[in-house]
Amino acid sequence: MAAFEILFSESDTKGLFSLYASKEGHDRPVKSGEMNFSKAGDNIWILDHVGVDDVMKGTGAAAALVKRGVEMARERGVKIIPHCSYAKVQFQRHPDYGDVLQG
Repeated sequence: MAAFEILFSESDTKGLFSLYASKEGHDRPVKSGEMNFSKAGDNIWILDHVGVDDVMKGTGAAAALVKRGVEMARERGVKIIPHCSYAKVQFQRHPDYGDVLQG
């Protein structure tokens, strides 16, 4: 798996996980992917989009974004509705994410 850093930001109605990775020709990590969500109340996140730059595909970066979202949802007692097709597939592949899946 490639080395990257995931940062989190949020407002009252939405949130964003931003993935930064080292890229040739850059002194510092560059934003290379993101996962955003909408809040449906205080305890539900709707994963709207997961995307990474083409060069990051196949590195595990997108899966790492979903995993970090699941970890944070657990920490905060939040449930997730995976609206994005990629997030849906990740939830199917990882039955251990079921504890945060909004049924």
